[in-house]
Amino acid sequence: MNIDLRTVTLIYIFVSSIQTVIFAQQYLKNKEAKEIRWWFLWSALLSVSFLLVLMRDTSSFFLRNLVITLQSVFMTGGAASLYIGTVKFFGRKVRYYKHISAISFIAFVYILFTFAHYDPYYRSILTNFYLAFYLLAAAYYLYKRERYKRYSIIPVLISAFLILGIVLALRVAYIAQGSLHPENMFVNHPLNHISYLVLLCTSIIFTFSFVVLLNERLSEKINEAKDHFKLLFSLSPDDIAITRLNDGLIVNINESYSKITGYSKNEAVGKTTTELNLWIDPEYRTRFVKEIEEKSYCDNFEVDFKTKDGRIVSGLLSARVIDINGEKHIISSNRDITELKILEREKLAEAEKWETTFNGISDSVFLLDTEGKILKYNQATEKIIGEGDYIGKHCWEIVHKTNSHFENCPFLRTKASLKRESMLLNVDESWFEVTTDPILSNGVLTGAVHIISDITVRKKAEDELNGSYRELRHMNDIMVGREIKMTELKQEINELLKESGKEPKY
Repeated sequence: MNIDLRTVTLIYIFVSSIQTVIFAQQYLKNKEAKEIRWWFLWSALLSVSFLLVLMRDTSSFFLRNLVITLQSVFMTGGAASLYIGTVKFFGRKVRYYKHISAISFIAFVYILFTFAHYDPYYRSILTNFYLAFYLLAAAYYLYKRERYKRYSIIPVLISAFLILGIVLALRVAYIAQGSLHPENMFVNHPLNHISYLVLLCTSIIFTFSFVVLLNERLSEKINEAKDHFKLLFSLSPDDIAITRLNDGLIVNINESYSKITGYSKNEAVGKTTTELNLWIDPEYRTRFVKEIEEKSYCDNFEVDFKTKDGRIVSGLLSARVIDINGEKHIISSNRDITELKILEREKLAEAEKWETTFNGISDSVFLLDTEGKILKYNQATEKIIGEGDYIGKHCWEIVHKTNSHFENCPFLRTKASLKRESMLLNVDESWFEVTTDPILSNGVLTGAVHIISDITVRKKAEDELNGSYRELRHMNDIMVGREIKMTELKQEINELLKESGKEPKY
């Protein structure tokens, strides 16, 4: 067999360059697949190494030896990259230091047996051994993992690794026996012819197999995503529907849709939402579709629907535009918030009732935070203190017109005692009772209720009562004193009568 191995080398460089471009394109489309980078590196390093093979015949001794060293290092690095990319595709962790150590050892041996002690036999045996080892290790790894057999291309890939590994192992044996001279890689020898042709064919097979692997895994992920979508679609507690964008034709619904609306899948699919009379007000659908068309999505669109039995259901509708067979559809998820709306109305009614009660209190009431800042106040506050915006201000700024705490402040005492504290406040001719009650959560102060009560009338009544009491006491003292004086006078008269020998009169 007489084949021009230089021409085969050029063909291989051209093929591997195309492979490099293919892997680069595959990585740009799917950057999550990190193993593609290693296959790209394998293809690029092999291209450079065989380009260096063509430069081995240079007349410069140093340049020739440098080319030989780099060629072998790149070739070994390419084989390591091929192995790493393959095992990483299947999720195996790689200890990079081992491969770096192996390539570093190759470089050291080549420098030793090229520049220090020229020996092409040791160099070639070592290179071919490492190449054969990586290829056969990859074949063994794929063969032992039964779960990888689900990929149809795996047997082809194993065969390619095995064939090329065996050919390189034969080269080790032939070089060791002296049957194949390692110095001239273009010598007309059957094993050289076989090596080049097998390398060219297996490289094409590797590239084809890796692309097929990527596509099969992508298809597998797509099928898994479809299964997950179907599972989520069917088990979601929210009602989910897929409708045609232009007319609202229902394409598919889940079980929750039937439970909430009352329409079975057979009753709903093939009809429009308008035909099912789901929208209480068609204007809501117009607004919903308009928002979808403008933004391609809609989130938390609140709307009321009518069920099959005439019940009104409040829903929170979210939707996205999707493409099915080239036609725009809406996938919508509607959360039944009927009970929440009822609860909301009840809470709102309670809040309104509380607000009415709060504002109906005749005393001024502040709700304070832990720093004494006003969070809320009632309408009586503006009647007692005056109109103004008191939110965020400290209670002592409003009540006592001071910029800081004052002595005997009931709020400060409440913070310390965690109990009700109060004080009397005299403003002009008016009297107020200021009281603070703590708001506690698990024994910790979270705020306070500050109440200002106008006790002017009560204070005046108390003062009047105290005045009357003083007058009565004075009159009582006068009357009691008079009685005492009369008693003493009568005793004196009796004493005089006794002294005069007469009978006591009193």
